[in-house]
Amino acid sequence: MALLLACNSGKTKVNETTLGTYEGILPCADCAGINTVLRLYKDGDKYMFELKETYLGKGDEQTYIYKGVANVLNELDDLKNATIYELFSDDLELKLYFMAVDGNLQMLDTEGKIINSTLNYTLIKK
Repeated sequence: MALLLACNSGKTKVNETTLGTYEGILPCADCAGINTVLRLYKDGDKYMFELKETYLGKGDEQTYIYKGVANVLNELDDLKNATIYELFSDDLELKLYFMAVDGNLQMLDTEGKIINSTLNYTLIKK
């Protein structure tokens, strides 16, 4: 009888399922943009996220990494029949909203409302 063991590289857990990785450069008030990579995944029965943000054009580009819980909502205030991801970082420093649009994610404002702007707030699914 043979016994086979698999080595987990540490990138994902056995019970994790990646729902999508989304990338884009979001607007920034005092820099050239925020290079953003967001991974949504399911860990058992919980939805989770990992967010990496790199602030561009400030000489010493600073990168921040956040991890936490992603609540999946079917509606939020005026947004009916939409898939909304409400992200809370583990340290509660960050709270973000994204709405699924045509397979991509559209960033919402701090109250979960659509941002009316000519600037691009979309992360593209990779």
